[in-house]
Amino acid sequence: MRAFLGFGANAGDPASRLEQTLELLQADGVLPVAVARPVLGPYAGAGGDAVPGVTPVLNTVIEVETALSPRALLDLILALETDAGRVRDGRFERVLDLDVLA
Repeated sequence: MRAFLGFGANAGDPASRLEQTLELLQADGVLPVAVARPVLGPYAGAGGDAVPGVTPVLNTVIEVETALSPRALLDLILALETDAGRVRDGRFERVLDLDVLA
């Protein structure tokens, strides 16, 4: 099946993190089919407004092909975030932020 993943990072080297994430997905049998042009933009808070003083975020969408169920895909990307050092405690810095979009 095809799925679309949101990618975001604003800590460390986001461009390298994107490349590493693509390699890790492929190693787990999730084949990247296409990657939208990454865009560097402001970190948006809960209301959608830019948060002053926060490092801009590199964002893109990754189209993948996978035999994983939606839940298994979600579990995989959550594990990738954890392995990358992602901490879910309200920090604005995101070493890796992955979302299943569709």
